[in-house]
Amino acid sequence: MRRTGLSVNDQPQLAISMTVRTPDGQSFESVATQIVDLTELSVLAPGTVLPVRYLPGRTDRVEIDKSGDQALIQAAHNQVLIRSGLSTERSIDVANRGIRTEAVVAATRPTGRIVQGNAELALTLLVNRRDSSTYETTVTKVVAARTVGLLQPGRVVTAYYLPEDEHEVTLQLPANPHA
Repeated sequence: MRRTGLSVNDQPQLAISMTVRTPDGQSFESVATQIVDLTELSVLAPGTVLPVRYLPGRTDRVEIDKSGDQALIQAAHNQVLIRSGLSTERSIDVANRGIRTEAVVAATRPTGRIVQGNAELALTLLVNRRDSSTYETTVTKVVAARTVGLLQPGRVVTAYYLPEDEHEVTLQLPANPHA
């Protein structure tokens, strides 16, 4: 990230270098030029996930997507997660059709498997049902390194489960846990 030299109302324009990962599995280096409010600079830390738009064949320049189309942004992000091994079509389906609830992480154990630089964890969860009862289940998930700290025993996480198969649990973790 570097200043371009332009400022608008004392807010700097920045050239933000990034690696873009596309829903079809491609990856390319690019730059987004953006006026950034000084109070939002900390959001642009290395590793932050941002939605972007670009023209096919013009990957040298991208722009941060401010369309507000959350469904489109989520669908693209889901495809990136699937291609990077951090999610599966089944997990996305459980999140879309399942019951949203909270679960407490009871235990976290690394399996020793690494997928594209991310650890696979066996997580024992205490999941809350709609009727306020709980049940225990263990799920195995590949977890991005930046979110491992969110899965320490005792942490409360957002989860989705299917009433017809309660042991199929999907976790909702933030793309930018420190933002």
